[in-house]
Amino acid sequence: MNCRMLAFCPQEKERLHDRCLRNINCVGIGDDLDLPIVELCRRLEADGIECHTYDMRPLEDFSGFLFFEMPKPDNPILLHAKSRSAAIFLIVEENHFILSRNAEFDRYGEFAAVFSYNDDAVARGLAIKLNYALSLSLPPKDAKPFTERKLAVMISSRVKKNRPHLCAYLRLRTARFYEENHPEDFDLYGPGWDKGTYLLQECPSAYKWISALHLNKLLPRYRYPKCWRGTVERKRQVIGGYRFAYCYENTTEIPGYITEKIFDVMMSGAVPIYIGHPSSADIIPRECFVDRANFADDAALYDFISHMDEETWLGYMAAARKFLSSPAAQAFSVAAYVNTVSDVICSTIKQG
Repeated sequence: MNCRMLAFCPQEKERLHDRCLRNINCVGIGDDLDLPIVELCRRLEADGIECHTYDMRPLEDFSGFLFFEMPKPDNPILLHAKSRSAAIFLIVEENHFILSRNAEFDRYGEFAAVFSYNDDAVARGLAIKLNYALSLSLPPKDAKPFTERKLAVMISSRVKKNRPHLCAYLRLRTARFYEENHPEDFDLYGPGWDKGTYLLQECPSAYKWISALHLNKLLPRYRYPKCWRGTVERKRQVIGGYRFAYCYENTTEIPGYITEKIFDVMMSGAVPIYIGHPSSADIIPRECFVDRANFADDAALYDFISHMDEETWLGYMAAARKFLSSPAAQAFSVAAYVNTVSDVICSTIKQG
């Protein structure tokens, strides 16, 4: 057995065959979403720990296992690792309203270390703080002038179903508002929108009962022919053509949950229209974004952004540039991610 070999255990099959260790864009809508994993692999291998996804070697060859998301208790890889008293690590990426196992805090003790964005778990001593990480950059200097930009854009996958505690319905409301009222001022990108969304899906309370009675699939679908523009491979190449970009987090109920969404917009040279946990403003200054929570509805928000003058808009841009240059932003860098995870894994595996 190689005493210094680490198995990466992703959930998605697209990341297997060592793809996530070599390819910075394996899954999801975004720019370089797997770059932190690629750079982590490079650092570990430079420190003498060989890295592969678990399917590339016999499990007996690995002395450590790094899971991305909480595995099921009967996960065969987890059970194998436990049977050999191997070092087991966990990185929490998805929020627990989408993947409920990530909130099984009583199981965190099964791991040599747990890394999470969740400030509550960190405060309770259950996890080590680990932010979402990305390749930070400043907005391009040759950005499109204010007067040449379209008003707003949203890049998001179509919502397939509503779930409690999630903000998906807000995206649906925004898309529908523009489709019905101001299609000339808004572009919608992302997979699945051509299939449409069920009527009333943007109304969580009504849709909950309709779905519970299994009537949702009997409803006609609402489509977005005026606004939907197809899919994109890289968000930042598109967002820079707009003054504003909607970037709602998947949930507003987990402190510390700040994903790549708002960063992608700031780095693209547009102003984010953002909603997240209230504590997000303790990290990202309110001067950097338009806070969706401050507006009663999409009409009020549209009135605000459509009448914003260039000087005010440039103020948001300047604030974003200042933040992206600050130490606070560096906490979301790939380097910070790699340093945090590699230090713990190296010391644990080498001691073992």
